[in-house]
Amino acid sequence: MTTHTDQLTTDRLLIRHFTPADWVELQELARDRESSAGGKYDHAWPTDDEGCRGMAVYFAAQEKFWAVCLRNTGHLIGLLALSPEDEPGVMEVGHVFHTAHLGADLDTEALGCLMDVAFADPSVRQIICRNAEEWEAQLAPLRKLGLTVVSRGDGTDFFQRNADGNPITFVGCTMAIGRDEWLQRRR
Repeated sequence: MTTHTDQLTTDRLLIRHFTPADWVELQELARDRESSAGGKYDHAWPTDDEGCRGMAVYFAAQEKFWAVCLRNTGHLIGLLALSPEDEPGVMEVGHVFHTAHLGADLDTEALGCLMDVAFADPSVRQIICRNAEEWEAQLAPLRKLGLTVVSRGDGTDFFQRNADGNPITFVGCTMAIGRDEWLQRRR
């Protein structure tokens, strides 16, 4: 893994900050996400041109968002987010990958790379993520990396609605891994 302030690389991936020009490939990711089984567990993403342009500009202005691209082609296949929690020393990681690229462990590779960078900061003692427990495709790479469920709760999503117009409900879970366990696993 190579680390620069604006990009990370692995054998198969280039992980970099977004640019406004990413909007077309971000639109592909958004359309795939919204039509996937997991799209219902979070607020809806825009899929129209204007909305995706705005989303790309927003992501580009935020250092916490990373575009995951295939190293050999540069094609954007996913999004990572890493942001501090209110509790000191805790970071939250988030991820979305195009369903065409699930199953090849590219999501695991990207998440592992970003988590290595996070834990390189000695003040980071834990990384968490929050997801719908039944969205197995989202949880699988986290489990492979050693994160475990530490709590469950009401995952009501007030952004998404069912056919009757009511917010959908699901079991949400928080997964976590501590610094010592991460460093032990990555040796």
